[in-house]
Amino acid sequence: MQPWYTRALRANDPALRAEVAQAVLEQRGPRPQDRVGCVIEFWRDRQRLCGVVRPAPYGRRVLWVPDQEGREGWVRGRKVVDVSAVKLAERTRQDKVQHLRRIDGQREALKAQIDVSTLWEIASESGQEA
Repeated sequence: MQPWYTRALRANDPALRAEVAQAVLEQRGPRPQDRVGCVIEFWRDRQRLCGVVRPAPYGRRVLWVPDQEGREGWVRGRKVVDVSAVKLAERTRQDKVQHLRRIDGQREALKAQIDVSTLWEIASESGQEA
């Protein structure tokens, strides 16, 4: 079975081809190399951590991530919780780790401010209305 856009790409209409190409690109998620330098939140050992994406060799679909604990390792896309638009500019590994720890501290402080019981009440009320 051919993709939905095959016929449109064969057409001799540059405007249509450009529109189809844009639609296909929007459908696809960002490639790992597009995320290099971005701060991410991901799961490791039942714990959420912050890390920064580094270039992965050979165009792999996994991310090479140094985390807030100073460890580096591969992170699969399904383990990523959030990809931030924030990119780290620090040059040294130690600076990156310190910055990630600050980000994690801010994230934890924001999490502590959430009133879970009120949030649960709102969520359960909206579920009853649906």
